[in-house]
Amino acid sequence: MSQQNEELVSNGDNGREIKLLAGSICDCPEVVEALKKKTHPCHEIVMVQNEMVSDAPELRQRPEPWIGNLAMAKVLFLSSNPSISDDPDIAIREDFPTYGMSVDDSAEYFVNRFNPEIEPPHATFKTNSKADFLYRSNDGEYRGKGGKKDAPIETWLGIHRRAMEILGTDCHPHSDYALTEVVKCKSKAEAGVKSASPKCVDTWMAKVLGSSTARIVVVVGRHSRDNFAHKIEGIPSDFGTDPKTYPELGPYRRCMRDIKVSSFGGKPRLYLYNWHPTGMIPKKSEMIQLRIVYGEEMINWLADVANKKADVPKDNQELSRVINRIFNK
Repeated sequence: MSQQNEELVSNGDNGREIKLLAGSICDCPEVVEALKKKTHPCHEIVMVQNEMVSDAPELRQRPEPWIGNLAMAKVLFLSSNPSISDDPDIAIREDFPTYGMSVDDSAEYFVNRFNPEIEPPHATFKTNSKADFLYRSNDGEYRGKGGKKDAPIETWLGIHRRAMEILGTDCHPHSDYALTEVVKCKSKAEAGVKSASPKCVDTWMAKVLGSSTARIVVVVGRHSRDNFAHKIEGIPSDFGTDPKTYPELGPYRRCMRDIKVSSFGGKPRLYLYNWHPTGMIPKKSEMIQLRIVYGEEMINWLADVANKKADVPKDNQELSRVINRIFNK
């Protein structure tokens, strides 16, 4: 068999495994248990939807595995949990997998959320006559922040801007990077996230990371930092902390504190911290940009790592030597 055919077979097998994982997550058995038991750690977050589905339980929205092509993504962004489209008018809610949709069809949706070959697209990116990063509503219209038809979803847009800093301006949300969450169930204002995090991480996170080929994980925001990053091997308790003096640290000290190596999920990856696109921090317009926060040369090196032109350091001691070399220390 030729190398090209071997790659096609491998990609096909990986694609099937990814779809199976997406189906397992969006049909998470903990949801049923959590709806029954007040003592379940996920009870608070699954109850968020009870009022909006009281007359139609089949409209309960499924847990969200990820956005993007997990099998191909060079960079994986990790946020807290997905927000929910809960407008009283069902017609203008996001056309999102519910328990009225089969597991297989739901998994297909998640795997192809930004696939440009899907028609009509589930979400917009470089779509004719439409703003980027809008979701398709049940009525067929595309909407974004506040239900507006020309206002992109802030998180999606912010993540894309950070992806462009590492991967270049031509990067695509379907093929080049992916976004997953510490907690897969949807809510607003972090409702239920803290209590659900340990269970959701134990159930799904190692499987998601184990299925991802990304060599870089960007931890987005304090909730994903506190509920996941601070709890895994290789990530110290000061990683991504102290927003008040963050601008004063300078690129070198931020690199030393907020870029680390962890082998969670089975292999070494670089984890770096970034404030959430919708978060409130001092000098946000500057301090959210990776090339300002960590410096041009550091991000250029991260780009090489993402594209397999440079190796992932085997541990944090080796990473420190790389950082010192980049900053001529």
